[in-house]
Amino acid sequence: MTSASYCGGAGDAISLMLNNPVKIALVAGLGVVFELLGTLAIALSSTAVCYLIITTEPTYTDVLNSTVTPTVCFFLLSLSVGDYFMNLYGTSSDTIIVLYLMEEQAAKYVPGSSKHTPKELAEFIDHFDKDIVDGK
Repeated sequence: MTSASYCGGAGDAISLMLNNPVKIALVAGLGVVFELLGTLAIALSSTAVCYLIITTEPTYTDVLNSTVTPTVCFFLLSLSVGDYFMNLYGTSSDTIIVLYLMEEQAAKYVPGSSKHTPKELAEFIDHFDKDIVDGK
């Protein structure tokens, strides 16, 4: 993200994570929870819709002896699709926290250097950081 070499960029990323362990852990922990819940929600809702279709549509009810095997297949396929989508969510949230921390670090060393943060958001972040320091 800073056009550094691979090893230099990896070192910068590790340094950023070591300097902000609480923020990284919070986003990573919540990200895992949201990924799991999202994956299960996608899998269960897709499975429920497919189950309703195969139990109410005469095309399927006339041919199927049991709904267990197709329902298990629906669940496994939709779990796989849900996992793909939620992995994208996890990667995005990790990228956003790293970019936020890079922007925050740049603003600490060079006041006013925050290139991409809107003025209102920068004021909110400054106020929020002061509350954390003050223990509020």
